[in-house]
Amino acid sequence: MNRIESGNLNSVQLFNVFSEKYYTEEFITTIMGQKKITYIIVEESPFNKNIENKIIFINRKLEITFKKDVKQFITNLLLYSESLGYNTYLNRKLHIGSKGEIKNAPECDEIHGNIKEINKPQQIIRIINSADFQKYWKVHKELIDVCKNCEFRHICTDNRIPQQRKDGTWFHKIECNYNPFITRWEYEKGYASLNDSGVISNDRGLFINQSKLQRIS
Repeated sequence: MNRIESGNLNSVQLFNVFSEKYYTEEFITTIMGQKKITYIIVEESPFNKNIENKIIFINRKLEITFKKDVKQFITNLLLYSESLGYNTYLNRKLHIGSKGEIKNAPECDEIHGNIKEINKPQQIIRIINSADFQKYWKVHKELIDVCKNCEFRHICTDNRIPQQRKDGTWFHKIECNYNPFITRWEYEKGYASLNDSGVISNDRGLFINQSKLQRIS
């Protein structure tokens, strides 16, 4: 904890399976005093408890979701500035999984080593500085089909992993629950999927049926 506090990391998010040691006064006091720890989520707890939105006990295991909601968006100059040249979810992020696997983010398939095999700080620095690890850092929304048409692109921290086509362009395999071509969320009246709107985005390219899109919108 002291190394994190004095180091160059901006923030830390921890996820852990419940143990009685996480519910001691000493543990809670220690975590609450750490400025750089954004929050800790303790999964599979026998109870639900939220301590000042910093230590959160939940009685289930978290599942990765790609669903977004306009209420979740954060607007600030720092995020906007980062979004102009970087992927605001993947940029400068390091994830260490439950088995020690080192990834850019939990949603990534690529594994870049294991923390159990790291003996010196220089080893993990080499991993972070590698081109493979930083592959997605600069894939911002203006480069991704469909996303670049979205009015929320500069305030959206999208956890879907971008896919690159053979021609170098980018797209998402998983469709967002917001359709920017008709400005509708999945839960709103009049919503239609991209395909139903005449928009197809896949590994072959982006195709828009303008006449169908006009009828839907």
